[in-house]
Amino acid sequence: MTRVTSVGPFGLPRKKAPLSPDAFTPNPKGRGKVTFRWSGDVDGDVTDGDNWDSSAGTIPVNGDCVIFNQGSVDVDENLSQTTVPLIFMGFHPAYTGNVGTSSTSLAYPCKRVSIHKRTGSVYLDTGDATDCNVYVWDTAAGNPAVTLGTISNLHITNLYVFATRGTLVVDSKAKVDNIFVLPRPGRSCDVSIDTSVTADDASATNLRVNPRGKVVTQSSLGTVDIHGGIVETTGTAGIDDLYIDSDGVCLHRSSGTIDTRVTLYAGGLTLKDNENDAITIDDATIYPRGILNIETDQNTAVITNNITFYGGRIIAGQGRTVTPA
Repeated sequence: MTRVTSVGPFGLPRKKAPLSPDAFTPNPKGRGKVTFRWSGDVDGDVTDGDNWDSSAGTIPVNGDCVIFNQGSVDVDENLSQTTVPLIFMGFHPAYTGNVGTSSTSLAYPCKRVSIHKRTGSVYLDTGDATDCNVYVWDTAAGNPAVTLGTISNLHITNLYVFATRGTLVVDSKAKVDNIFVLPRPGRSCDVSIDTSVTADDASATNLRVNPRGKVVTQSSLGTVDIHGGIVETTGTAGIDDLYIDSDGVCLHRSSGTIDTRVTLYAGGLTLKDNENDAITIDDATIYPRGILNIETDQNTAVITNNITFYGGRIIAGQGRTVTPA
């Protein structure tokens, strides 16, 4: 399924073959007990068996699969199902209703979630930290279109974003180990990371962004690999390790520090619109197609240790002294 042409700095594939939502259809070999399809025949209550179509049983129980692939009835009653761990939960384009609200998220612990909607918003939680892989194939327009981790803890091991029409929000109660923003051909992705988002072990979340992907983060991140996309830091967000290639861009507009290193292969890190009094970058390596812009209004950007310069450009304020190693 995956064709790796090169490997990024924290083991992420730089390029992948196109994937399809069909690769993540539920229960392909009968591993789950029952597949439930939402009908909403009565109302938006997930604990009413008349709202589900299934081959057996009345409502989802441990180990089942849940699919929203028909109708337009909003899911809005008895949404806290934190004692019912599922194998799979899928949202398909044919379902046009809304799932949860900003104050009442749908909360099933689940190992695998596939979101492929074009109409209607989705709010998801779990209520308990649990390993989960989330695949976002498409969303409705609007901000937010999909929100993960608003009310209670949601642990996502890997979040894959392949296309959005609106904004995917990773909210403050989410714990995400790795975020991969990998737009499909001809599509784009818009992701917003709220404050307090970390990995499950409280370390910083790792991020990979490909061309036509944009991420705005208020949370500090671990290793950030921008391979043609855009990452914007705001508030106090910092970055541990930053790698930029394929004309990617990092708009560092926060007061946070880039702690360990900046490596610019082909693309740029800019502090131009940063209005903070002091911004610190710990190390910088610049290759022939790399650009480091430290021209800020306050002209107080500090680069500790060395600038290792193999070419490229450094843009600084008038009268500023920059001494590459």
